[in-house]
Formats: sequence, C-alpha cells, structure tokens
Amino acid sequence: MAAKYGSIRQSFLDQNRERLLSRKGYSDFGFNSHDGGGENVKCRCFRTVSDAINNFWNGLQDTTGKLYQMGRSDPRKFLFAAKMGLSLSLASLVIFFREPLKDVGQYSIWAILTVVVVFEFSVGATLNKGFNRALGTFSAGGLALGIAELSSSAGAFKEVVIVISIFIAGEDLHKLVVKNFKNVATSLEGVVNEYLQCVEYERVSSKILTYQASDNPVYNAYRSAVQSSSQEDTLLDFASWEPPHGPYRTFNYPWHNYVRVSGALRHCAFMVMAMHGCILSEIQAPPDKRKVFAKELQRVGIEGAKFLHELGSKVEKMERLSSVDMLYEVHDAAEALQMKIDARSYVLVNSASWGAGIQQKEHEDFQHFIDGKDDHNKQVVIESLNETLDAQHSCIGMNPSITEWVSTESVYNKNLISWPRLSLSMDAMPNEREAKVYESASSLSLATFASLLIEFVARLQNLLNAFEELSEKANFKAPENFAVKKEHVGFWTRLLRLVGIKN
Repeated sequence: MAAKYGSIRQSFLDQNRERLLSRKGYSDFGFNSHDGGGENVKCRCFRTVSDAINNFWNGLQDTTGKLYQMGRSDPRKFLFAAKMGLSLSLASLVIFFREPLKDVGQYSIWAILTVVVVFEFSVGATLNKGFNRALGTFSAGGLALGIAELSSSAGAFKEVVIVISIFIAGEDLHKLVVKNFKNVATSLEGVVNEYLQCVEYERVSSKILTYQASDNPVYNAYRSAVQSSSQEDTLLDFASWEPPHGPYRTFNYPWHNYVRVSGALRHCAFMVMAMHGCILSEIQAPPDKRKVFAKELQRVGIEGAKFLHELGSKVEKMERLSSVDMLYEVHDAAEALQMKIDARSYVLVNSASWGAGIQQKEHEDFQHFIDGKDDHNKQVVIESLNETLDAQHSCIGMNPSITEWVSTESVYNKNLISWPRLSLSMDAMPNEREAKVYESASSLSLATFASLLIEFVARLQNLLNAFEELSEKANFKAPENFAVKKEHVGFWTRLLRLVGIKN
C-alpha cells in the first residue's frame, strides 16, 4: 500500500532513504565495504595527499599576500629583516675562522647573541643598547674578577653565599612598598603645611611642569611613589620565581598582593599630587580664609600621615592589624572638617553675589506671576512692577555692585555672563570687576583643596582593605602588643605551612 504524499509515513520513508544514501556514500569511499578494497584505499591516499598539498599551497599564498601587504605598508620592516639576517650571517662566519686568531671560533656565540640583543629597528635604539651592552660587559667583567678573588678566599662557604645572595628581588619589592608609604606620608604633611603657611612660588620649576625629577622634596616624594609601578612589575616577575626564603616561607607567596597594596597607595597619592597642584596654581585663596579652616585641615593632614606611617610600619614588620580601628581618628578629623565647611560655607562663596542671585530669583518668580494674570488686571500689575523697579533703583544707590542684574534690560532679557567675561556696565569699573571675579575663584581654590583632602581620606579605606588581604594571604604575624597563646607545632605542620597548604 503506497503512502500518501505529505503524510507522516511518507516523511519517515524519505528520512530512511536519506540514511541509506548517506551509508552508500560511505561505502563508495571504502568505509564498511569489502568489495574493491585496494582501489578505494589508493583513492583515499591520493585524496589525502592532494588535500594536504592544496592546503599547503593555499596557506603559502595567504602568508605571501600578508607579507606583501606588510611590505607595502612599511618597507622598513623588510629592510630591517634583511639587515638582521646579514648581520647574523657575518657573525656566524666567525665560527669557521681558524687563522690568524685560533681562539675566536669558540667565542663566536657571544657575537651572535650581541647581534640579537643589540640590533634594533632604529639607529638611536641600536646605539643606546650597544652602549649599555658594552658598559655592562666591562662592568660584569670587572665584578667577575673581584668576585673570583673573594670566592677563592671564601673556601667552603662560597656555595652558601651564592645561594643566599640570589634571593633579593622579593626583599627589594617589600622595601619598595614600605618606601612608598613613607614618601606619600611625607608628601601629605608637606602639602598641608605649605598650604596653611601660604607658601607661594614666584616661578614654578620647569622640571615640575614637565614632570621630571626636581629638588622639591614634596614633589619628589609623591612622584617616586607614582613612578614606581614599572619597577614593581619587574620585581614581581623576578620574585615569583624565588623559592621560600627568609620571612617569605611559603611557596606561591602572594607577591602580587604587594603590588595591589602599592597600587591602592598610588591611588591615594594622586590626591596628594592634585593638592600640590593647588599650591602651584595661579589662583590662590587669601590667608584669612585659609585660617578659618586651618585647624581642621591641619588635623586631617596629621592624622592621614600618621595612618600611612603606621600602616607602612606594619608592612615593614609584616604584622597584622590590631582590633583598634586605625581609620577612626582620620574619619573623625574629616568629619570635623566637613562640619566646619557646612557651618562656614559663606566663606567659600561670594556672599554679595549669593544675595543678588536670591533677589533675582524672587524677581523672576514675580515676572512669571505677572505673565499669568488676565488682561483685566494687567495694568495694575504693571504699576506694581514699576513700583518694585523704582524701589530696586533706590537700592542701587546704596549698593552699586548689583547694578547689572537690577537694570531693566537684565530683568527682561535675562542675559547670563560667564566667567571671565567682564561686565559692560558703566557703573562698575573693569578693575573692580576683575578683582571680584578673582576673589570668587580664590574661594573656589580653597574649596577644591578641602574637597581633595576629604577624597584622600575616603580612598584610605581601599588601601586598608588591600593590606588586610595581603596580611591574610602572606600569614603576617600578630601585633606585638597583642597577646597570643604560643602554639606548639610539629614537623608535619611546619612542612605544610612551608608548602602553603596550611596557615
């Protein structure tokens, strides 16, 4: 019985036919078939070889095309490759020299390594690395002679000295992080003291403007902490290969956490850099306004520097934090500064302009009230508006500094004048206007310094969290003033702690 076209039975028959066709295809290539096996094997081998040759040829064409495109985009790369190959070929010829120098052949490998190390893409880089290579070779030769003499006199202890001397990268990283703590603390104290003492620079050093090393101690202190990231990464790569030694008694010692702590410290140092920029800026806050917040600013600076010194000391001694909150005094000082700013906020703004702005806002509200009235009451409102303007004009004679915003043109046009554009009013002199603008900007400078100092305190929490993570993973010891019951451990416990399996 034939199945109907489009029925479920017909679909199953079609699927079975497709399966049979696919199996037949496999048998044609020799799979699951015993007839004509030799011919099928030869066909498969020929097809595999031809596919391999075809793929190789296509890959060669693609590679050649990419090389051609690279050569067209930058021909210097081809020239550099040719010069590099020629230099290596000439250096390799030294191996075959027997006369007139018989011992040159055995040192030819150093000539090849010199070409590989020194040869660079540009002339300046090649000369620079060549000079460093020559200087390093002569210095290493001199040190080798000196160490050879010392090793001959050391006797049987020379192997011990060599093994101990190589474990220095981790110690250098540890000392570098401690040094950064001290530098940032010194910079913070110096910046706050200079700002409160109203230190002004008649001329900022060009080295500071170009971010180079200078003789300014405050600048050099935070600059060294900011610039140490590359040195930390290099020491981290070296220290990760060191076996347990000294106070670093475990395998897989968390050296990367030292870099994380230093990175969090660097994040705080950016605020110190910005505060130092307030001292170096052209616009400075007057001394009388600085004295208003001097006590609170000084306290925040002292407590912040004290926290950095204590935390750096704990990193140096490899101690854990005690139960006392180290940030309590710093946060309390910052809160006192915020309360003082809230209570004396009028010092940071131009009170005259603030009052003028309030009066202008009231007058604009009154203007909208006039526009919303019916035409029946329009004349009465206009008369009251004229009376209001007359009263304002009478106030202008007592306070000429607000002439600009109470004029009829300024009321109806609502023109906004942005800093440092000068006023075109005939009643206000340009010098007086510039002085008022500078006074307002100087107040903002004080507000900027205070806000940066508060932001510095806020970033200390991230630094403390990074240190706690380091102290846990590195298994720092308990504080000296914290009484801990002495634990008696055996050989296997010490071995597991050495491997890092057990804390």
